[in-house]
Amino acid sequence: MILSFSKDSFVEGFLNGDKIHTFRKDPKRRWKVGMTIHAWKGSPRNPKSNPYQFTTGECKWTMEAIIRNVPEDISRTGFTVTLNGMTYSGSGAEIIAKNDGLTVEEFKAWFLSEEDEVEARLIGWGDCPYDAGYNGFMSFLKFSQEEIDKKKQQESQARAEQAHYESEQYTQSQAGFEAGQHQQ
Repeated sequence: MILSFSKDSFVEGFLNGDKIHTFRKDPKRRWKVGMTIHAWKGSPRNPKSNPYQFTTGECKWTMEAIIRNVPEDISRTGFTVTLNGMTYSGSGAEIIAKNDGLTVEEFKAWFLSEEDEVEARLIGWGDCPYDAGYNGFMSFLKFSQEEIDKKKQQESQARAEQAHYESEQYTQSQAGFEAGQHQQ
């Protein structure tokens, strides 16, 4: 199957091994392990882009992926990436962005500029570093979605409590002010 790439750096990364995967919409789950990848610069369906096939490869693995905007205290990158149910943040998210041929800033702008959550499929042609059996490489970077949801709920509750506290303080200061006015 065809994988087309729009950036020269993606082509270079594919060829030199720096880019080991790509995120793609694949609702029909067409990508399968063992399929031949026909890697193109530009789309062969759009001749105006001067497309050309620069190499072939093999789909070695696929993963279900969800990319989410999150508060920076959950992930300093401002996003998490969930792969087959495991959520990566911080250094893990940085590594995933790098392996996709992007900086953290580029990754966030590419995937999350218009949406807070993107569902995709990760298609890999290099060795897969994201499973727990890979020398524990990423195991310390994993967070469950439950942990992230709990943290968001705690933040929301803390903001509500702070607003209530500030409202109480304001009410008390108003009462004190009005009492002082009556004494004069």
